[in-house]
Amino acid sequence: MAMQMSMTCQFIDAQQALRIGLLNEVVPPENLMPRAKEIASQICANNFDMLMTVKRLIEYRRNATLTESYKHEGEEFGKFKKKMMSLLKSE
Repeated sequence: MAMQMSMTCQFIDAQQALRIGLLNEVVPPENLMPRAKEIASQICANNFDMLMTVKRLIEYRRNATLTESYKHEGEEFGKFKKKMMSLLKSE
């Protein structure tokens, strides 16, 4: 839907974007920055390596089959687990 909208220059309002899943939530303008900062804080509270692993997996899935995605996910989380275990041992 987003690609079609972009290519046809179709505009929709925030409520329609929310309804079709292009947005996660709609907030009043005065709450926009506080809400954005709250979400940013939640993201920053997570392990950076885990965030990057998840990001790579999401990007990989765009062009992969389900089977390839599952295999790649196992490999990526295996690498992450190995890295975390070595960090724990060094403490």
